[in-house]
Amino acid sequence: TVRTCIHISISNHDGNCIIHSEAANVFQHEHYVFRGNAPTTWGPELGRRIDALVDGYDGVARDLRDRFGRWHAIVQVQGEDRDGGVFYRKPSAAEIRLQAGLALSRGASGIVYFLYSSGEEVIRHEDGSVRQRRMYHGLVDQERLPSARYGAVRELNAMLLASSETLAPLFFRGGYEATQTPADEPVHSSTPDVDLAFFGDRSTSTHVLVVNRNTSVTVAIELTLREGTSWVDAVDGELLAFESDAVTLTVEAGGFRLLARRP
Repeated sequence: TVRTCIHISISNHDGNCIIHSEAANVFQHEHYVFRGNAPTTWGPELGRRIDALVDGYDGVARDLRDRFGRWHAIVQVQGEDRDGGVFYRKPSAAEIRLQAGLALSRGASGIVYFLYSSGEEVIRHEDGSVRQRRMYHGLVDQERLPSARYGAVRELNAMLLASSETLAPLFFRGGYEATQTPADEPVHSSTPDVDLAFFGDRSTSTHVLVVNRNTSVTVAIELTLREGTSWVDAVDGELLAFESDAVTLTVEAGGFRLLARRP
C-alpha cells in the first residue's frame, strides 16, 4: 500500500533523492538510472547503474535501521527526450520489475510510479525565446492509448498484490547480493546477479525474496538451503523443496519470487 507522506526536506547526493517526512515517518527514494545512454541489454555497464540504484536503497535501509519508519521507492517508468535527444530512455518491463524487486529486497513498504503525462513541454528564457524542448513519454500516449509499459505496470501490480499479504506482517531482516549473505541465514546462492532478502521475526528468517538482476534472460538460480528444510512458493503454495539442502529456482528477467519456509 502506498501511503501519503509529508515532504519535509530533501537531500540529493550521487544522483539519489531522499525525501524525509518527520510527521508520517516515511522516506521516499528516487533515482532514475535508465538514462539515454544506458545499455538496453544486461552487461557490466547496465550492472553498474543497477549497483548505483541499490546503493541508494541500501542507504535508506541504513537510515531506518534504528528508527520506527518505512520507505517507498519511486521507480522510473517514463521516458523523456530533450531537444530531440533521448535523456531518459523508456525502461523495459524487466527493468521496471527489477526496480521494484530490488526495492522490496531492501525493505521498501511501497512502490510509487512517478511519471509525466505524455506530450511536449517548452522551457523558455525570460525574454520568451525557447531554451529547451522536452517530450515526455508516459504510460499512456498522447492519443490516450496504453503503452507496453502500461501493461508491464499492471502485471507488476498484480505480482505486488499477490505478495503483499504475506510480506506486510513480516519483519525485514536484511537484503544482500547473494554472495554476501550472512552465514547464519537459511538460504544462499553463488549464482551471479542475484539478490536475497530475508523476512520473518527479529530472531528467525521464515521467508526469502529471490531477485534476478539480469534484465535480458530468465535465469535458473541455484539455491543452497539449510539442510533438511522445506520451502514453498509463498504466492501459489507450490512445494519447491522437501527436507532438502538445494533447489533450482527459475526467475524471469528482472523478476523476483518469494519463498516461505514450511514448518
